[in-house]
Amino acid sequence: MYKAGLSTTTISTDSLSGCYAFLISGIYNGINFCYLNHQPWTPRGTVRSLDKLLVDLLERLAKEIKRKLRRFFHLTTLPSLKQSTTNLSLFVGGGGQLSKDNIREACLLLENNGSRANIVKLIDNDDTLYLYHQFLYRTTIIKPAAFIMSKMKMKINYQV
Repeated sequence: MYKAGLSTTTISTDSLSGCYAFLISGIYNGINFCYLNHQPWTPRGTVRSLDKLLVDLLERLAKEIKRKLRRFFHLTTLPSLKQSTTNLSLFVGGGGQLSKDNIREACLLLENNGSRANIVKLIDNDDTLYLYHQFLYRTTIIKPAAFIMSKMKMKINYQV
């Protein structure tokens, strides 16, 4: 399941079981907006560190938000997030995961001073760096709202 969109009024999605939802609210050139991305987010390649996973997530969100802003506001070029957006905040939610919840753990780094210098060194573009600084201490992470049952538990429940 993949859904992403941008709105200046309301935004919604369907069931989040097993997926992540990233809701970003902010102001684009004086207009309040929200962006929602709902999908079974998987890291690119092997997860070597939570720092790198967070940077990968921010890079992907920056690219997607710029594309959605361009389409929604009928722009001829991709906007610069740093020049056109303010007051950005991030809400991370979704369902439970079968394996370790690295995405939520990586997002927790936005509330932690410890790895800030390491993360900044990994970022190689202005919009990703801008998102990182905007989301520092402006991120809410919700524990899973639904949980995925293993095949064994599902089999047992169906036999009862």
